[in-house]
Amino acid sequence: MLIHQSRSREFASLLETQQRENPGSVGPRTSVVEFNESTESIIYYFFRREFGTISDVELAGILQPGRNVPLDKVVQSFSNIRYYDARPPMIHLQSQLWTDYFPSLLSGSQYDEKLKANRIEVSVSETAKELQAAYGSGALRRDERSALFPKPSWIAGAFDNLVAHKLAIPPADSSDKYVILYKPFRQDVRERFARMHTGQRDRASVEPQEQLTFLPLLPEPE
Repeated sequence: MLIHQSRSREFASLLETQQRENPGSVGPRTSVVEFNESTESIIYYFFRREFGTISDVELAGILQPGRNVPLDKVVQSFSNIRYYDARPPMIHLQSQLWTDYFPSLLSGSQYDEKLKANRIEVSVSETAKELQAAYGSGALRRDERSALFPKPSWIAGAFDNLVAHKLAIPPADSSDKYVILYKPFRQDVRERFARMHTGQRDRASVEPQEQLTFLPLLPEPE
């Protein structure tokens, strides 16, 4: 458990109580590492073991007294990482797919004159592998306990949402291949998806008679 220092001691006490009252309820590999932010000439994050044991001898030796980690060096080390082992906001995932991944596949696509869009065939599994390698778990040092992210189920969810908004066609068989109806947006991509998810219509698609009218701020001169 990685927990802020303001709550770490209380949480460690809770675990100790659980161990006394119900032996075995807290696993032998359970540990609590506390952290807090320290602002000096640069921003540091301080990490220290508060409870339990850590099997990695080197890491245990570092976390026993605690260690300050400069934030800017962490950002430099993982500057290309955009995902971690929790589902990202749909807008974030779809925006990256629309601005980075789908355009890279345009060369092999066909333009649909009727739909005014490029038909791009994409696979859920292949898309997940590409994002993992470039921006997720594949770009990090891994061991047998490491999770894979972004997960294929997250990608499938993003594709299904595009289908619901008529920006994609679902698989016609039991495969995981979708057809993306790709076209550049006339507004910011993140704003477009944000409006799409909140049910707002695009400004560019509003007919003239539907445009909002406003009362003048100042009265007209007589």
